[in-house]
Amino acid sequence: MDQQIVQSAKEFATEKLANGLPPYAKYHDLEHTQTVASEVRDLALKEGIETNNIRCLEVAAWFHDLGYLQRIQGHEALSAEIADEFLSKQEISKEERELVHRLIHATEMTGKPQDKLEMLMRDADLAHLGLEVAAERSDLLRQEREILLGHSLKKSDWAKMNVEFFEKHGYFTDAAKEKYGPQKDKYQKSLKEKVKKKSKKEKPKSTKNKGRGVETMFRVTLKNHTALSQIADNKANIMLSINAIIISIVLTSLLPKLDNNAYLLWPSVLLLTVCIVAVIFATISTIPKVTRNGTNPEMVKNRKTNLLFFGNFQGLDLDVYLDGMKDVMENEDYLYESLIKDLYYLGKVLNKKYRYLRLCYTVFVVGIVLSVLAYMLSLYFMFQGPA
Repeated sequence: MDQQIVQSAKEFATEKLANGLPPYAKYHDLEHTQTVASEVRDLALKEGIETNNIRCLEVAAWFHDLGYLQRIQGHEALSAEIADEFLSKQEISKEERELVHRLIHATEMTGKPQDKLEMLMRDADLAHLGLEVAAERSDLLRQEREILLGHSLKKSDWAKMNVEFFEKHGYFTDAAKEKYGPQKDKYQKSLKEKVKKKSKKEKPKSTKNKGRGVETMFRVTLKNHTALSQIADNKANIMLSINAIIISIVLTSLLPKLDNNAYLLWPSVLLLTVCIVAVIFATISTIPKVTRNGTNPEMVKNRKTNLLFFGNFQGLDLDVYLDGMKDVMENEDYLYESLIKDLYYLGKVLNKKYRYLRLCYTVFVVGIVLSVLAYMLSLYFMFQGPA
């Protein structure tokens, strides 16, 4: 392969990349191909590669991304086909054409280079990582990915992805390691520092927002539970007052007249019974219930009790209680667990209150209706009797 073929390949690729570049190709542009062709020649010279193979490397470099103009997935295979078609018109051997074909396929990141020439091709394809333009080319690659994905990529996320790639990537040839290593290490270090700084800025903010959200949740939930408990007590007081009034009226007004109005006996007994049962259920719903689980210092030490409820710590010495509360305040998980337990047992108390209140109101409503019907029947039979 003579130098004229290399020049023809350069002119052919330059014309294609200069005029046929699709809008999404921000990174895979003419500049990238020029860099690969220049760097692969320089690396090959440093590695002492023979002239003919260097020319094959250069031709492969000029053609390696031409398939990207038409498709993204598997563009290396299409690039190799374009190179084959071009070289078939040139006066070169079959071995040289096959070598160029193989070198283009060597740029596929999924494969592993099989010989020194393929290693040189792969190193040149990623030469920008160890050049001054690393940050600029990386940003162009990010823009290209955004267009292809159809959504934006955060620069912090892109930096993390680059750090992960750098940790897996390594140059194959000694020439590439010597030429690109220092600048690549410098760029990799700067990326890690950016990721680290971003993480430090985001973590406290995230934790703070999360903490505020959790605190708001507990505050609102406890407030709601307390309001529901007050509503239950108010409803119980209303039932107690109403039934007390009814019982007073029955005892003071109806009972003295039962001697002359015997027909009112059973309706009055029914009404009194209903009111007494309703009073019992209303009273039970308001009876304070304090659970004492016999908390001891060992339970406090092992975090086996909820120190936020007075029924648990009322039997403890002050020093034990102070140590336990300090432990609660210093351990976020323990604190939240205690608050959750407090909510749970408060909910159990509310469930009892509202269960007995429901029974109270049901008995009262049904009982009042039955009592009124009983009085009406008694009056009916009374008026029907003389007839």
